[in-house]
Parts: sequence; C-alpha cells; structure tokens
Amino acid sequence: MATPGTLALIFLVWSSASQPGSPPNYSRSVLTPPEPGESAEFLDPNAPMHDFYDAKARLEGGNEVSGEVGPLAGRPAFATLPAKTLAECRNYLRTHYRFYEEAAESAGHVIQDARCMVIPPGKHLSPYFPGGYGLDGKPQDPFGLVDIPAAPKQEGPSCAQITRPDWPQEAQEDNIEGHVDARCEIYEGSDGYRRNRNCTVVKKKKSNHFTELYDDAVLDFVNAACWKGDPAPTPDGKPHLWHYDFTIGDD
Repeated sequence: MATPGTLALIFLVWSSASQPGSPPNYSRSVLTPPEPGESAEFLDPNAPMHDFYDAKARLEGGNEVSGEVGPLAGRPAFATLPAKTLAECRNYLRTHYRFYEEAAESAGHVIQDARCMVIPPGKHLSPYFPGGYGLDGKPQDPFGLVDIPAAPKQEGPSCAQITRPDWPQEAQEDNIEGHVDARCEIYEGSDGYRRNRNCTVVKKKKSNHFTELYDDAVLDFVNAACWKGDPAPTPDGKPHLWHYDFTIGDD
C-alpha cells in the first residue's frame, strides 16, 4: 500500500570548510519515489560496482543547489527512491547505507544523518540553502517542514480575471506590433457582471496575416471577459468601441 503524503529519503552531507576559519558546509540530498511510468533504476543492474555507482548517482542527483524547494505534492526534480512505503524506505536505507557512505567519501564528503520520512499533504520541506546556514547565520533544519501557502482566493468569476488580449505568439516572436478596434454591445448578466456580445472588428484598409492574428486575439478577449463598473450598457444599446494596442515593451 502506498504511503499517504510524500515519501522521502533525506541525506545530510558534510564537507570541510572552503576556507580556513569558515564553518563546514552542509548539503541536503532528497530522494522521492518515481512518478507513475518513471523508472526507479538509474543504472544497468548488471553493471560493475552497480550499488556504489547507483548510490553515487542518486546522492548527486538529489543534491539541492539552491534554497528553493518546491511543494512535494507535485514532485520536484529530486532523485528517485526505489521504495513506495516507509517500511520499504527504511529497509532500503539499512541495506544500502554503506554504498551511500562510500559514494560520499569518494567525493570528500561525510554523511551526517539519513532519514526516511513522510511529508504529509499540505506540507513541503523547508528551504535549505547551500552551506546549511540561514541568512541569520544559524544552522538550518534539513528535515524541517513548512505549510504550503494556500492559493489566493479568487474574487469573482474566472472571466473577471481576464484583463487584456493575449499577444499572438507568432507576432510577438517577430516583433510585429498591432492595433485593433472592436465594437460590441454591452449587457449586464444576472451575476452583476457586464459582458460583450455581437462583437465585430473594425476592418482596416490593409489586412495581412498578422492583422488577422490580432483581430482573432481581440475577439477572443472581448467575448470572454467580464467586469464591473465602466463601460456600462447604454439605454439605446449603442455599441462600445474597444481599442487595443500591441506594442513592443508592453507587459
């Protein structure tokens, strides 16, 4: 039975100070189970000294080069762990620990600690910066957990989050600017949000492939967006004129 949460095998690796008088360096190496369809094997099982080189590859592959640690709910690019349960992880660590020790020693490092643990849903590993010390100069906890921040609450329907047309990729790659005018009738829905309907693009005298791309982008936008406030529907149903510029340097 798979372990609820995210299974992880974590190594705390020590190395000597880079300069005399400086504290020793610590790094964290994290192994997690492979994704579905992903192999847990790094090397050919029949390769010479397989266990040593396999441990070396996993230890190096799981080493974090920065303090940015993504949520383990979706697995970041850590090395794979050939275990699916806490018991399997502990058995793997017991039978393979000496190979990890040898792999660390071959690079001039020493394993200070190694633990199997389960990271519960809603948590991820705390950041661990190179050297093992935080910005305050204090040692960090390589096995610490922090809450995954809750996603910001979205105000209003999804159409209210659409704020401007998408710049067509082909035109953006070629640095082609564009300008589009579109006329739409405005109405207010039962949810209190205003929307466009019966939209048409004000055609230009000259049209080409890129103007068609921009026309389509604006029509997609005005037909999908909604808002509160101005512009408001007019009593006589007069269409509103929307104008959009696609200018190099705009965000």
